[in-house]
Amino acid sequence: VLMEAGADAADILIAAAAADEINIYTCLMAKAAGVKHTIARVRNPEYTQDLFRVKDQLGLSMAINPELTAAIEISRLLRFSGALEI
Repeated sequence: VLMEAGADAADILIAAAAADEINIYTCLMAKAAGVKHTIARVRNPEYTQDLFRVKDQLGLSMAINPELTAAIEISRLLRFSGALEI
């Protein structure tokens, strides 16, 4: 499917399917096909911690957990609430 979609000619692939495992596997296959940069959306907190540590070994350019990213940003804004006021 990746080859049919032209992944071998792509510079970047973003995998954002419902299943984390599919996203990780898709990125691994895309990297093997020659895609320069791969980004996997990973929502499972158990995967997130391990994946951030081994992403380079797996050949992932980036792993993103949208819920964790949003929580970190909200926490930052709450700590620096004055930054929201002009």
